[in-house]
Amino acid sequence: MIFLSNHSIKQKLIALPMVTCLVALLLSSTILFINEIFSFRQRMVDNLLSYSKIIGYNSAAALVFNDPKDADTILQGLSNDPTINKVVIYSNLNDSIFASYSRTPQDKQDSHTAEVAPSPLFSADHLDVTTPIYFNKEVIGSIYMQTKVNLFKQGLERFSKVLLIGLFSALGLAMFLTSKLQKTISEPIIALTDLTKKVSQEKDYSLRAMIKADTEVGVLINGFNTMLEQIETQNNNLQLTQFTMDNSVDAILWMCPAGKILYANQKSHALWGYPHGTLIEMSVFNLFTDIAESNWIQYKSELLASSFKIFETTILSETGDAVPVEIVANYLVTSKSEFYCFFARDIRDRKQLEEKLYNAKKMEAIGNLTASVAHDLNNILGPLVGYPDLLLDDVPDDSSLRKPLLAIKHSGEKAAAVIRDLLTISRRGAQVLEVVNLNDLLTEYLDSQEFAHFQKSTPDASIKISFDKNIPNIMGSSVHISKSIMNLVINAFDAVQAGGEIRIATQNVYLDAPLTKYETIPEGHYAVFSVSDTGIGISAEDLTRIFEPFYTKKKMGKSGTGLGMTVVFSTMKDIKGHINIESEEQKGTLIELYFPVTDKLKAVDKEQTTPEKFSGNEKILVVDDVEEQRDLAEHVLSRLGYNMATVASGEQAVEYLKNYSADLVILDMIMDPGIDGYETYKRIKEFSPTQKAIIASGYADSKRVKEALALGAGGYVKKPYTLESLGRAVREELDAHAGASWA
Repeated sequence: MIFLSNHSIKQKLIALPMVTCLVALLLSSTILFINEIFSFRQRMVDNLLSYSKIIGYNSAAALVFNDPKDADTILQGLSNDPTINKVVIYSNLNDSIFASYSRTPQDKQDSHTAEVAPSPLFSADHLDVTTPIYFNKEVIGSIYMQTKVNLFKQGLERFSKVLLIGLFSALGLAMFLTSKLQKTISEPIIALTDLTKKVSQEKDYSLRAMIKADTEVGVLINGFNTMLEQIETQNNNLQLTQFTMDNSVDAILWMCPAGKILYANQKSHALWGYPHGTLIEMSVFNLFTDIAESNWIQYKSELLASSFKIFETTILSETGDAVPVEIVANYLVTSKSEFYCFFARDIRDRKQLEEKLYNAKKMEAIGNLTASVAHDLNNILGPLVGYPDLLLDDVPDDSSLRKPLLAIKHSGEKAAAVIRDLLTISRRGAQVLEVVNLNDLLTEYLDSQEFAHFQKSTPDASIKISFDKNIPNIMGSSVHISKSIMNLVINAFDAVQAGGEIRIATQNVYLDAPLTKYETIPEGHYAVFSVSDTGIGISAEDLTRIFEPFYTKKKMGKSGTGLGMTVVFSTMKDIKGHINIESEEQKGTLIELYFPVTDKLKAVDKEQTTPEKFSGNEKILVVDDVEEQRDLAEHVLSRLGYNMATVASGEQAVEYLKNYSADLVILDMIMDPGIDGYETYKRIKEFSPTQKAIIASGYADSKRVKEALALGAGGYVKKPYTLESLGRAVREELDAHAGASWA
């Protein structure tokens, strides 16, 4: 059936039964037709032989008695049978025709001889039969009979018609039954074929075939639906997996045992920078710096020895950049092969965060160290700064002691300034936030002798200054911000020693989106101070360490202490500001300080007052664990007329005030051993709720200070303090609720 191989099942189900039925019918009809021919012929022969025997029996007497007329009479009786065409009786006695009969007169009787012809003999239009005539078992003659075969032909025609009618009826019935059969079988299969084609074209695995019967076709359809359900589930899972892989934050690579890349997700192309076609043609040895063919077997063996492996390495991007990554390696073993999978995560940000965390911890450790050193130095420097003021009041203006005393005072103040820097970088300095304006602070610095000195010492530098007149106010410590401005400007002067340009500017900036620079600057409103120069620039390595204390390229002791940028960093962090640095070696540096703005107005500058305005006669209690600090405070305040009492610990202060009164308590914030200033004040407030107090410290823990202020402490006086700073703080707090105002 090769001719049906390219036809549909519907056509096959019609054609095959029809061809089979037609062949069977034709074969059956042919057999019947042939059988009918032989049967009809035999019937004709038998019929003619019967006639011949009867005639021979009846004409035997006529032959014996030689009575031809009697034989003719017998033969004429055949005229009633239209099938008999001719009859001739031969006599053996004289070897002649004895009698004859012919339906057609034109037939010649002498055309026959007395010889017996073969019997029976069929010709085109008749049948000849010759039989002997017996008398007493002796042949006395023979009979020749001829019959027409037209009736035979007519019978065959009738039989053929009936046979054809039966054949076509059977074919019609076969066609009807075949159509019903093909509809029952082919329709579900055709529907299943159409559904298969639709699923293949549309990739819609939610389609299902209708089950109409619990037959083999129904089983086939049920199995097909089950496969579709499984494919749909697997396809959904595959889509989820593909979506997860395509949108993964990790680059995902599948490799064959030889290390060739078999699959790479979208993140892989972004991480390495190669297009999909190029990446698939590469191997793992092209993508990682420390994975080579020589150690690939070791990697695989280590991986197979455990369920997975995590390690850090470096990849090479298309541009040749080395990018640190963390690899989670895994493998899959199937019945036919094995595959290796790398999940590669870009850890540049993590490395930067780790570096920042390391620096933060390092800064914290340095801060703890500097804070402890500064605390001790403050106590040591207190007398060096405080006592010269007292001695200068007693020494005449023309005394030779004034100059040494002033030198001691100035040196102590310089040392105190360094200590303040140490406290600033430890972020534990006792500073008070106030409303300040960058333009005012910058103007004040530009008018200072220090700026004039640097300007004079760097005559080749071109200085350009730009003020934004609409610069808003900020909250901060004017002392620390001024120090930061000074440090940045000094660094710019140092960078352009051989000539160059320095730009100093303030700017009103609003960021409507975060700005990613040296650090991420959140959106918001900022007052920006910037210093840029065209000097020597800063190397990438130095940029990572620029804020470390004592990390400097300057000559120590001649160009600074190495704390300048650390002070800038700590100052900005204290006020929640941000720093941006852009620098390139031999091209210059830009440093920007982003200060959060405030809508508060700036206070009126304090007027200069004489020490006499700070005098009084109230009772003051000084609480400090350092004897030199207690003695200094006692001498200063006694000089101003106050009645003094001192104790060495918080516990002693509490006991003292339970028995005696004091108009004001000066509390050292940190005292060791024993309770600190906050706890001391808290216990005092329990039995004396209206007790006034101020904090005297150079080392302030912000949380404890805020708690002391919340209890009612009036404010700070910084250590080491002078006659003016201590006297002003005492007088202002004593007068705070008495209506007096000190500017």
